[in-house]
Amino acid sequence: MIYNRKINFKKEEVIRLTNKKPKPKDEAFFAVQIRYVEENFKDDLKKLWPKIINLSKNKKVKKIITNRYFKKASLFLGIYFAIYFLLSSPMYYERLKFFIKGTKKVKVITQEVVTTPMANSAPLEAGETIPDGTFLVIPKIDINIPIISIDGIDEDIVQDNLRKGVVKLGGTAAPGEVGNTFIIGHSSGYFWDNNPYKYVFVLLDKMEIGDTAKIYTNKRKITYEVIEKKVVDPTQVDVVKQTDEPYLTLMTCYPPGTTNQRLIVKMKQTQPAYVKPKVVTKEKEVEVPKTLPSVEQRSFLDRILFFWK
Repeated sequence: MIYNRKINFKKEEVIRLTNKKPKPKDEAFFAVQIRYVEENFKDDLKKLWPKIINLSKNKKVKKIITNRYFKKASLFLGIYFAIYFLLSSPMYYERLKFFIKGTKKVKVITQEVVTTPMANSAPLEAGETIPDGTFLVIPKIDINIPIISIDGIDEDIVQDNLRKGVVKLGGTAAPGEVGNTFIIGHSSGYFWDNNPYKYVFVLLDKMEIGDTAKIYTNKRKITYEVIEKKVVDPTQVDVVKQTDEPYLTLMTCYPPGTTNQRLIVKMKQTQPAYVKPKVVTKEKEVEVPKTLPSVEQRSFLDRILFFWK
C-alpha cells in the first residue's frame, strides 16, 4: 500500500542517517525506512540505524570474522552441531510427530456397569454339610428331595423324571444364577402308582410369605425366602419368564388331586447376597488422534502441504 502513493522525503536525511547517498533505485527502499522512522521510533532509530548499517564495516568486527581461529572455531561448532542433530534426529522426529500428528486429550462422559461379585455359597450352620448332587430342602413341610434338570419342556420327559424327584424345567436358570429357577413337583397320584415322589408338594400350599428353603448344588448352599404365593390358570405361562435377579419358583397342581389350576410359590435368593449391577456415569479424559488416519499413500505434494499447515 505504501508503494502505491507518492512519498516525500529529504535525501539529505537519508544521507545523514545512513552515511550513504542513495542511488535512484534505492530511493523507494529508503523512503519506506524514513517514513517508518518518522511515524514510529524516529528518535531511537536515528541513533541505532547508522550503527546497524556500518556494523559490517567496523574494523574490529571484520578482524574477528576474518581471524583464522574464529573460522576454525566456527567450523568446529558447525560440524559438532551437524553431527549432534543428525544423531538426535530420531528423538526430534518423535517429538515433532506429537505436534504434527500425535494425540490430544478430551473429556468425555462414559457409562460403566458396576457389578458386585456374589459369594460362592451361603454360610453353613453348625454341623451342616453339603451333600453330593442337587437337592431341594424345605424344613417347614419336611422336604429333602433331588432336583432333576432336563432340557426343554416335553411333557413325557417331565413326567418320566418326576419319578426321580422334582424337575427343573429346561431353559430356566440354574440354582444360584441370575434368572428364574423353575421347579415343578407332584402334589398327588394314584394309590397304585409306585412313584415315591408323587406327594412331594402335597403341602406346598402351607408355605407363607417369609418361609425359607435351600438348595444344595455343586458343593454350594443357596437359601431362599418366600415373597409371593398365588394360584393361576394353566395358561398363565408368564410365571416361567426369566428375571434380572436370582429367583426360585415352585409349582404344583392345585387343589391336590386335580389338574385344574397351578399353585405358584415364588422365592427370592437371600444367600449368597446378590447386588444388582448399577450403571455409573463418569467423566474422564481419553486420548484421541489429532487427525484421522489416511488409507492412501501420501503423495510428495501432500507431504509439503501437510508440513506447511
